[in-house]
Amino acid sequence: MAKTSKKKKTADSEQDQPQTSGKPATTRRNGSTKKSRTKKSSSGETAQNKPRRSKAAKGSSKGRRILTWIRFILICLAIVAALLIYLFDLSRVSSNAMMPTLAQGDLVLSFAPGFVSLELKPGQIALIRNDQNEAAPNFLRVIANNGETVSYNEDRLSINGIALSRVRLTNAAIARPEDEPDIWRENVQDTYYKISLPQRALAGSLNGSIQLAQAQAFLAGDNRLASYDSRQAGPYDNSQIRGRALIILESMRDDGVLGHWMKLLDL
Repeated sequence: MAKTSKKKKTADSEQDQPQTSGKPATTRRNGSTKKSRTKKSSSGETAQNKPRRSKAAKGSSKGRRILTWIRFILICLAIVAALLIYLFDLSRVSSNAMMPTLAQGDLVLSFAPGFVSLELKPGQIALIRNDQNEAAPNFLRVIANNGETVSYNEDRLSINGIALSRVRLTNAAIARPEDEPDIWRENVQDTYYKISLPQRALAGSLNGSIQLAQAQAFLAGDNRLASYDSRQAGPYDNSQIRGRALIILESMRDDGVLGHWMKLLDL
């Protein structure tokens, strides 16, 4: 009986040992599950925060790109504006010396680079300096240059003894007021332009001849008998020519809606 009781005690003790050893095991498992849950929750939070951060980064990069493009466009506009100011000129016509091509008050865009002196071809319209004489016209047409000889007799001009050809455009059979001038088409070196002449010849003393130097030009107005030009002032040096007239941006004459803007000049 004693042996059997001992065996029972040992069996009971053996059965009790795994139970005691199982308790901490359960606690470890519970601890590990808690840690895994915390890891999962932390990983879930980071996964949720990642798209938010990426969206913010994308937005900031887009904003930087937009700012860089805006700066680039502003720099380009500043460069273009500086070039336009330095290469071109906007001037109002100061007189009617260039009628019918230019009227007093017309806004003209001219190519006028400040770093070179221009030598225009005959037939082109020159923007000239009239600082000394404010009453003088600021636009005149180049008739000759480079050492040629120009003779003038009132409105008639000759280069090296050859008179400039002209054709009358106004119909002489139509009665018109006497103060309305006739329109003629004149030609110099294959450049055709209109000139304005009174219906009746005016007697005057504009008669002479000029021998041009290599850096000089003979300039005349299209309103031939009402312009102050080389016939009175003598030849113009190339340094007095500021630029070449290109476009009438705004015309003072009533030529319709389209005719009031943007007219090309003898290009």
